[in-house]
Amino acid sequence: MPRQERPLDQEDEVLSQFAAGLRRLRAHAGNPTYRELGRRAHYAASTLAEAAGGQKLPTLPVTLGYVRACGGDVAEWEQRWHEIATALADRENEVARQSDGEPPYVGLAAFQPDDTAWFFGRERLVSELVERVRNERFVAVFGPSGIGKSSLLRAGLIPALGNGAVVFTPGPHPLGELAARLAGTDPGDGRDEAVMVVDQFEEVFTLCTDQDERARFIDALVAATSDGGRRVVIGMRADFYSRCADHPRLAAAVCSTQVLVGPMAADELRDVIVKPAAAVHCSVEGVLVTQLVTETDGRPGVLPLLSHALRETWRRRSGNRLSLAGYQATGGIAGALSRTAEREYAAMTPEARLLTKRLFLRSIALGEGTEHTKRRVRLDEFDLTESGAHDVLTRLTDARLITRDTGTVEIAHESLIKFWPRLREWIEADREGLHVHRQVTEATQSWQALHRDPGALARGTRLAIARAWAAEDPGALSPVERKFLDASNEAETRERRTTRRRVRQLRWLAAGLTVLLVSATALAGVAMRNERDAAELSRIARSRQFAAQADAMAGRDTGTATRLALQALKAHATTEARSSLLTLAGRPTSHGLIPAPALALSSDGQRLATPGPEQTLAIWDVPRRQQTTLIQAVFPKITARPGVSILGAFSQDGTRLVTVTDAGFLILWNPGPGGTIAVVPTPRRIRAVAFSPDGTRIATVDQNQTLELRDAASLRVLVTATGSGEGSDFASATYSPDGHTLVTTAGRERIVLRDPADGTVQATLPASPYDTKPLAFDRESGALAVPDPSGGIALWDLRTRTVKLTARNVGPVNGLAFDRTSGNLLVTGNDAVTVWNRELTWPVKLAETGATTPATGGGTLAVTTTAGTLLWESDSLPILTFSQVDDLAFDAAGTGVLATGTTLTRRWPVAGPHTDGRPMANGHPGALRQRLGKGGGLSAALLPSGDIVFDDLVSGSTRRTLANPGGHPKAALALTPDATTVAAVYTPPKPLTSQIGLTVWDIATGRVLADLPTWNSSVAFSPREHLLAAGEGDYVEIWDFATGTRRTEFSTVTTDQSLHKQQVSTLTYSPDGALLAVALIDGTIGLWDALSGTKVTDLPGLTVAPTTLAFSPAGRFLVAGGNDGAIVIWELATKETWANLNNRNPITAIAWNDTETTLATAGQNGVLRLWPVDTTAAARQLCASLTQRFPAAAPDGETACAGS
Repeated sequence: MPRQERPLDQEDEVLSQFAAGLRRLRAHAGNPTYRELGRRAHYAASTLAEAAGGQKLPTLPVTLGYVRACGGDVAEWEQRWHEIATALADRENEVARQSDGEPPYVGLAAFQPDDTAWFFGRERLVSELVERVRNERFVAVFGPSGIGKSSLLRAGLIPALGNGAVVFTPGPHPLGELAARLAGTDPGDGRDEAVMVVDQFEEVFTLCTDQDERARFIDALVAATSDGGRRVVIGMRADFYSRCADHPRLAAAVCSTQVLVGPMAADELRDVIVKPAAAVHCSVEGVLVTQLVTETDGRPGVLPLLSHALRETWRRRSGNRLSLAGYQATGGIAGALSRTAEREYAAMTPEARLLTKRLFLRSIALGEGTEHTKRRVRLDEFDLTESGAHDVLTRLTDARLITRDTGTVEIAHESLIKFWPRLREWIEADREGLHVHRQVTEATQSWQALHRDPGALARGTRLAIARAWAAEDPGALSPVERKFLDASNEAETRERRTTRRRVRQLRWLAAGLTVLLVSATALAGVAMRNERDAAELSRIARSRQFAAQADAMAGRDTGTATRLALQALKAHATTEARSSLLTLAGRPTSHGLIPAPALALSSDGQRLATPGPEQTLAIWDVPRRQQTTLIQAVFPKITARPGVSILGAFSQDGTRLVTVTDAGFLILWNPGPGGTIAVVPTPRRIRAVAFSPDGTRIATVDQNQTLELRDAASLRVLVTATGSGEGSDFASATYSPDGHTLVTTAGRERIVLRDPADGTVQATLPASPYDTKPLAFDRESGALAVPDPSGGIALWDLRTRTVKLTARNVGPVNGLAFDRTSGNLLVTGNDAVTVWNRELTWPVKLAETGATTPATGGGTLAVTTTAGTLLWESDSLPILTFSQVDDLAFDAAGTGVLATGTTLTRRWPVAGPHTDGRPMANGHPGALRQRLGKGGGLSAALLPSGDIVFDDLVSGSTRRTLANPGGHPKAALALTPDATTVAAVYTPPKPLTSQIGLTVWDIATGRVLADLPTWNSSVAFSPREHLLAAGEGDYVEIWDFATGTRRTEFSTVTTDQSLHKQQVSTLTYSPDGALLAVALIDGTIGLWDALSGTKVTDLPGLTVAPTTLAFSPAGRFLVAGGNDGAIVIWELATKETWANLNNRNPITAIAWNDTETTLATAGQNGVLRLWPVDTTAAARQLCASLTQRFPAAAPDGETACAGS
């Protein structure tokens, strides 16, 4: 019988109540002894007794171990522990605040020059940057959000440079900011050369909406380094790097010297954690340092969260020591930020909460293909006369959630946008409304800048949408925005009155009753049309709202996103609805979700095992996404609680399943009819389990790195191979496909190749730097994929013990698995799920979420995330080709798509399965340009030598080689639509020594048809006989190559913009040869009359230079793709944007199928995607997907699929 516990001390009511709850939990479990609890929880009995003693708060792991041992609700007690820890910390905080002044950790805000005393960890990078600035006049600093760029520049570089440096951010009007800095710095004042640091340079693209001002600012900034004798340093988020290519002078400056800010090394992270505290004579517990380094090492974007967690831990310190308990009380790195925001929000009145919501939503610039960014907001955008407005600003500023400057306010760091769930929900709940609000704000500012000119007021549809939005939330408007809308409404009312007055005058002037009746009928028709127009506007608004919500949910919940996209199209066929629908159909973020973590996937991909309640196992039908069996385990000879399954593996034939429980049991299940075959306790925690390919043995690796080989029928131990004894939470075990090798890892030990019969070591491979060491065998080649010591993935040939292929800069890897259908490699990490092709050349990001436990089988891919098990179907994934695709073409039958690159030309079936693709011809390494003939029967490659090689894609042999005509080849190559004629551009060996330029050949005979005196590098053949277009710079020429005469030429300079913005990027002819589409580097696409050279129209929608253009075969559409990943489709009948496909990778090639129903795109990363362009077919596809793959997301009753 357990001994009586001593009474609780009632002096500390908070602790005594917590301890009393633990004691009641123990009593409810039958009052087991603390020795028995210790055995269950794997903690010492004295530690558990102390936890219920009421003298101090136990650590979170001890608390949860106690609760699990007593069978309590772990989630409930975890929440209770955090509440108690916060209450105790707040109680102690008053004492802590009285000492030492300001914390040495800055939290979310960037370090400023005055914070240099607390700035540690970047000493090496600061030294490198200072050296670069002294040697170069323009330095660009790039890095992902949250990597510490602003802090590096402000607290590292500027103090190191001394008095000669100034820093500013561009804001919405960068020219004004630059002018102020240029006026305040004089390079001739006797000091060192003035250095201008432009932080958050991406604001030039996100906040400055005036493209001309943006260009003039960039030109002036670059010019200041040469003309003004100044040095310039810019800091910019890496995801905006491609935008530099839109501005040639900026691109040239950036290419000359740049500094990439990467994640800190472990020793640098320790400095960040320990040295600020040491500077104020405080210390950090060693166990806390270790945990923080482990949680942050290798994770970009985590530094603001670390700094915030440390600042919150400082508030909960004990004396002069930062402890693990204090850190856990903050919610840790993952929870401290959202907990702080929620704490402040919860303490507010309802009115203050509404003001807070409006403040944060105003302070965000919505991302278009990029993450949302913070927006600096002028205080006059807020109604500061509202009750409590000043208090809200003060409270949020004191909590370091926002920062204030003279007349402006902004979110402290973009991490808040990403990691505060409530803020994300606000954004996603009304993304379309935020777009409308931002348009109102910008229009109001323009109206103000034009001295409230009536011509700048809103009118028509724009005013109707703004008015409808404002009616739903009138308080969201600032005073000046309210005046703008009021003035717009009044102007519209006046215009209507004027119209009605004119109608009345006309009526009085009417000559008779007939005319009056006609007028009345006309007015009634106008009223009816206005009513119809209002209903139409409402449907358009609903469609856009649904589409915006679908886009916001696409990365997190594909089922809900699909339903919303279908509702958007049903409401109205807007551009936004088509874009959302076609993007989801062509690039789904997942193909299903099972709401439970995966234990094991059967080799045929039909069944998934997930943990059920204790002593149960759930089996799911994967194709139907339904749980079919809940197996109840029976243990006739075991009285201990077996626990919940946490690891598992199916046998190859799927007839047995082995799992490991958190209580230390190994269980063998029969997943078919259901039931348990065997169960055994294990003395140490098992970290890895695997079936042998023949199903006769089960291998396990425990926490001490000991390998055991067991009989697969009885779980009896046959072989034991003792490990090093060093404890580890991570291990792996896997058999080679032929069963001849067993590979194991544990902790930071090397990767061990063993004899599967007796476990003896055959060889070892270098270890990864990370604790997790997943392994995966390619069933076809037998190669072994492992994380390598450099932070990449290595593919080993175990026969030669050599590395076949390597993928670099992958980062921490949680899991690896080869897809049995395509041979692609599935990789899970801390913040993404990616899939790599067999050559390990480029990854495709499937999901932006941390994941573990990847598994593949029968064409199904599965990974475990916090939401459950995400599923993909291999046939529906993008095609992974090679490093870069130069050209695409559908075959003559339309059933296959061909891609050509420098390594190979391959063909893939349009309908799948998307395996490696059938080789059609060898590649030409180093080729300057490659082209495919229509129908995919011929490929052409322009070699560095200037020769052109033609490959027959039916036989795979070389058909003909055309010799260099005697010049230097440019990367310009074009084929006629029927692939009978080719053109290439050459420059003379010496200037003006010959007329060599654009050479045209007959491919069949090899005869030169024309040598044209032009060196333009954008070339396209017309479908009309003997015509081609050549463009470069700001001119386009139309040539008749049969006669060698120039038919016409025209300049692309049609506006007063900078000349370089209107230079030719690429061009192409319409199928009938009547139109020539010319793309400029500023993103403008002009349609020109192909014979006269007169401008027909410009197409809207692009802001960067397209790299490729393609008319659809019947001429209904024109599509453009560029380096920013944008794919824009225009309908030529209306000259309006028809759809924007949300692609994430640069585009280098585009092709249409003959029926205009499918679009193929590919890019620099070798990813080939097939996009449906028929909205009816796409809606049917998504409806089927919604019903089959996401049944939980399909609404009851009338659905968006009705009528599809």
